[in-house]
Amino acid sequence: MQILLVSDLHYTLKQLDWVSAIAGEFDLVVLAGDHLDISSIVEPDAQIAVVLEYMSRMAAKTAVAACSGNHDLNGRNEQRRTLRALARSCK
Repeated sequence: MQILLVSDLHYTLKQLDWVSAIAGEFDLVVLAGDHLDISSIVEPDAQIAVVLEYMSRMAAKTAVAACSGNHDLNGRNEQRRTLRALARSCK
């Protein structure tokens, strides 16, 4: 079994593009938290929508396991709950 483990991507689209592009080469992709960049000028809700789309693309290619990090859960709103739910469902 080949596993790709990444973490601390902090909404770096170049890195998310790379992970998404090679996801199909692995049996499992583990996204180990800190998907968002809390210091970004991009609103957290927009970041969440983009990260969810990347996770969906990866999950279409291979198994994905994701967990949230301390940068992903500061505050409560519907999309943050969605991010947590997707992280659980990608297991």
